[in-house]
Amino acid sequence: EGRELDEFPRRIEALEDERSTLYARLGDPNLARSAPEKLSSTAARLATLESEIEAAYRRWQELEARPR
Repeated sequence: EGRELDEFPRRIEALEDERSTLYARLGDPNLARSAPEKLSSTAARLATLESEIEAAYRRWQELEARPR
């Protein structure tokens, strides 16, 4: 658990970086015209990613709350 706790900042940062990238991609007006299939897959990944980020923060808080 100690190692897991140490890795959370990097893990969450990577997830949040990916989320930023996906939001930028969804904000591109050319995406729907040039690759409509990517629009739905990007939105689906974003929804999954939001859940992963929430779960990571919850787990991090659980680990932080435990006595060491």
